[in-house]
Amino acid sequence: MCKKIYFKQIFLLQIGFFILLDISVASELPIAPFLKNYSKIEYKAGTQNWDIIQADNNVMYFANNDGILKYDGNSWQLRTMPNHSIVRSLCQIGKDSILAGAFSEFGLVYTDSFGKMAYDSWIHKVPNEYRKFHEVWRIYKDGERIYIQTFSHLLVFYKGEFEQCIMPQGDFKYIFNVKEEFYIQDYGFGLYKMNEGTLHEMSGFATCNDIEIWEILPHENGLLICTQLEGLFLKDKEGIKPWKTEANSFVLRNNLFSALQMKNGNYVFGSIQNGFIITNPQGEIISSQNSVVGLQNNTVLCLFEDNTRNLWIGLDNGIDFAKTNSPLFHVRKRGGFGMGYSAEIYNNRLYVGTNQGLYYIPYTERNEANSDFLDFLEIKAIKGQVWKLVNLNSKLFCCHNLGLYVIDNKGIKKIFNLSGVWDITEIPDYPDLYLIGTYQGFFILNKKTNEYSKLSGFNESARHFIFDNENNILVSHANKGIYKLDIAAESYKVILSDYYHEGNKLPNDFGNEIFKIKNNIIVTSNIGVYNYNGGDFTYDKIWDDFFPHGSGNMYSVIECTDSRYFCFKEGGLYLITWLNNDMYAVESNAFASLTKTFPKGYENVLQLRDNSYLIGNEDGFVLYLHNSENESGNKIWIDLESAKYLSKISNDEIAVPFSEGKDGIRLGELSYKMNNLKLNLSMPYYSNQNMVQFRYRLNNGPWSSWYTGNELNLNSLREGDYVVDIQCTIDRDQIVGKVSLIISIEPPLYRRWYSYLFYLIFFFASTLISSFLIKKRINNVKRRESIIQQKRMIENRIKLKRKAELAQAELTNLRNEKLKTDVRHKSKELANTTMSIIQKNQILQQIKDVLQKLGKNDVKYSENKDLYRLVKKINKEIEHQDNWTVFEKNFDKVHENFLQRLKEKHSELTPKDLRLAAYLRMNLSSKEIAPLLNISVRSVEISRYRLRKKMDLPHDQNLTEYIIET
Repeated sequence: MCKKIYFKQIFLLQIGFFILLDISVASELPIAPFLKNYSKIEYKAGTQNWDIIQADNNVMYFANNDGILKYDGNSWQLRTMPNHSIVRSLCQIGKDSILAGAFSEFGLVYTDSFGKMAYDSWIHKVPNEYRKFHEVWRIYKDGERIYIQTFSHLLVFYKGEFEQCIMPQGDFKYIFNVKEEFYIQDYGFGLYKMNEGTLHEMSGFATCNDIEIWEILPHENGLLICTQLEGLFLKDKEGIKPWKTEANSFVLRNNLFSALQMKNGNYVFGSIQNGFIITNPQGEIISSQNSVVGLQNNTVLCLFEDNTRNLWIGLDNGIDFAKTNSPLFHVRKRGGFGMGYSAEIYNNRLYVGTNQGLYYIPYTERNEANSDFLDFLEIKAIKGQVWKLVNLNSKLFCCHNLGLYVIDNKGIKKIFNLSGVWDITEIPDYPDLYLIGTYQGFFILNKKTNEYSKLSGFNESARHFIFDNENNILVSHANKGIYKLDIAAESYKVILSDYYHEGNKLPNDFGNEIFKIKNNIIVTSNIGVYNYNGGDFTYDKIWDDFFPHGSGNMYSVIECTDSRYFCFKEGGLYLITWLNNDMYAVESNAFASLTKTFPKGYENVLQLRDNSYLIGNEDGFVLYLHNSENESGNKIWIDLESAKYLSKISNDEIAVPFSEGKDGIRLGELSYKMNNLKLNLSMPYYSNQNMVQFRYRLNNGPWSSWYTGNELNLNSLREGDYVVDIQCTIDRDQIVGKVSLIISIEPPLYRRWYSYLFYLIFFFASTLISSFLIKKRINNVKRRESIIQQKRMIENRIKLKRKAELAQAELTNLRNEKLKTDVRHKSKELANTTMSIIQKNQILQQIKDVLQKLGKNDVKYSENKDLYRLVKKINKEIEHQDNWTVFEKNFDKVHENFLQRLKEKHSELTPKDLRLAAYLRMNLSSKEIAPLLNISVRSVEISRYRLRKKMDLPHDQNLTEYIIET
């Protein structure tokens, strides 16, 4: 099994990086470190920044127009001076103690127990006669002495107390620290060296008496004297002479304002007019940066190299951070490139193709004094989208959206006029022909005559194509799969030999691309990487080992050497380096800042030197310098920025004090109401703060998952002592910082020792009282039981009596039920009788009507006496009083003497009225009542009306309801 090694270049220091940097590459290309801009809108303070330092815990401090700025990678703090003056100078005199100088004011800046900046003025330590010293321009610490320099005073403190004030003969300009030796210029009178608080004039500097010296830097041959207007001078054994270098030319053109020597020996010179440059120890410009290529402002007021060897730039408007220790550099061009699609070296020129056109730059010669203005030149004949540059047979071909151009010693010529050329390559077995891949398939180009012809038989877009070992053309289509074509150049045809797609040897149709690696053909897909061999595709598991989540979704593989190739994949860029047959290295963190900036599907890398590569991205091109040697790990200092607890009453966040101890940061004794803690961590990693992740554990328990950001919430902590171990990482493979927090949560009032003592006393007292009460209760229970027994006997007797009464009541209910049953039976009989009478009377009425009709219509029947008697008998039967008597008797039985009660209530009612009321009581309709009374329906309605009137019912009272309710 192969062994994998990770190179964590995104956070590893590269010792002597610019010494390792290939000077020829630096001189040939206008490169600049990647920048991060911090505007005044972000840090919320003044525009100008005059001095920069870094504390031992890696936190940055800035001398700003509005006060002292503090930055830990996540948040900014500002502390104003008591007199609100501009802060000009800073100096670290303790682990987290910064001495700040302003206008007639200086003092100690420190972090209080709540994580906030505090200020302690030292002005009271200075005698009254020396207090009007105006601006404090520089402060240096020399052992136990501190030098505070203004133009008119040099205040010397020893062990934190005022020692003396040295006054100049003319004007003090600046004090300089050169490898812990301190120099100061008394303008017009000479340069002096400080020695235990006294000044000693330096010989050999008389020529600089009337020149304002802005900085003195160490040099391998002596001292490098930096002036603002007169340029740079070198003081060596022979004397003082101009330092005739590219750096000096830059300073003379742009006016120096700041300078420093980096830890690797290189120099940085900040100007008033044109940003800054980085040079090697010989003064040759390696890199330059100005507002054209990202600097917020061209006036560089101060420079500072931090612990990770990156550069901070204090500007006339803002703060910038330059990643000078990164292996990545921005390849700059005035006005920008656009999207970088391809690059090639041809005839000592570097050509780059973008979506805006074709550009070049000389690649072998330095540009002497004007190297800070080195820039790419535009080839005006070729504008617009350049897809690819191909160096073939001493010619440079430019594959363009508008056709194909060739660049050679004769100049530039367009040799293919059809639009959309993707690529060009030689055809095996046909030495005089080129194969051109276009938007509409393939063309053949004659090398000698530049004549071209279309290959019939294939019209798909041919952007990615290669020749296999049998000289067949393999064409990958982003959405359709892979085509295998046989070429017949003589007949200008291609023949489809095979078509690989989903269902035919490929997992799906999308995302398949073909590449040649170590003369082997591979296919990248959404699922992973496959090896291609004569029409067979086999999954290659070794590619899965290269990446954290397998080899799926890889867009492009670019082979630079037999042992090194770049893989563009969803999630970033990876550099695979084979160290031997069994071991390989994977680098990815170095490219983390470039994630999602590559032109997807058009990724490109050009190898410039053994360890330098030009990579195209959305901003043009990036120079990557690969060097995995001489690297050492960098640690991140974790600190507690602030601690707060969430108030359960007001829901506000309230600050908690903390202090640093030998075993970690202590939050002290916290009451139980503070058991919901919000901790803000400080983990300064300025190269890419978003990559920092942390995890924690409580009391050596299991580690949490990794978190991004800097906020740790500890909620609902129980009482007790806690040790919170916190670790941070960049890539989860190596812990680069750790700290321990010691927290003690007091128990709530009801869980403290005296509460438990109270609970114990209360328990015993309660037990004694309960015992007494129980005995008393037992006696009471016995007495109550005796009384209860007597009551139960009485209750039993009462219950027996009640049972007898209930039995009698039940018997009565049974009798009543029987009576009710009889009443219901009688009611049914009455109803049946009534209905029978109704039916009988209806039939008699019908017969009567027929007989009367016969008597009226037929003379023979009109005088028939038998007919007359029959009609009379029917009338008598209908009005038969015996029927009514029986009905009335039964009706009163059923309805509890209703007729009698009604007659008593309304004495004026006639028997006919009573009969009508009885029928209404039975809820009969007028139509049903008419035959019973032997009258018409109309007569029934009139009778109802008369009955209402006799009963004197209101108009809105229903007659039937009234009778039923009576």
